[in-house]
Amino acid sequence: MESSMRLFKEKGYDNVSIGEICKANEISKPTFYKYIPAKELVLVEYFQQVRQDAMEQARQYMAEDRPAAAIQKLLICMIEAALELGPNLYRIYWSYLLRQCAESDCRTSDLKHLVADAIARLQEKGEILSKGNPEKLAMVLLDVSEGFGISWAMLDGCFDPVEKYQASVREVLGVVVTPEKYQNAKLSAAC
Repeated sequence: MESSMRLFKEKGYDNVSIGEICKANEISKPTFYKYIPAKELVLVEYFQQVRQDAMEQARQYMAEDRPAAAIQKLLICMIEAALELGPNLYRIYWSYLLRQCAESDCRTSDLKHLVADAIARLQEKGEILSKGNPEKLAMVLLDVSEGFGISWAMLDGCFDPVEKYQASVREVLGVVVTPEKYQNAKLSAAC
């Protein structure tokens, strides 16, 4: 998968053939098409892996009682991955999902519950003002995350989606921890 992403970044999505993807991944075209019937699905698989990796890390943060770090990881990871690849690849990914009437894996119950659990813990600790239903707040934050990522891609990367999204999270949740503590909860590395 990484070699495919590298090709897309270096040559541009439209300039990479299935043959080049197969050669870079050391597989035959029939094997490629057996598992991936469309080139766009390479991007879908990549972003699904990003989300799975983020969920594993967030579970670790939750086990360490670091719910703010878990939320940060879960909600920013797709945007950070998009920033790494560039707006064109993220736009292709979302265009494909929308054309197929598919949803991103953002709506999986595991992800939604993990975000909701982190919100509930922050409510219990008094680190956020919002007393809203954690499940509903989780869906709002997941939708806003997707929205900022899509807007950033459609506007060809003309704004910082992470900064705008973090401000929105603070507003929706009513973050009451000091800015220094919130800053320390941020994850600087991409997912």
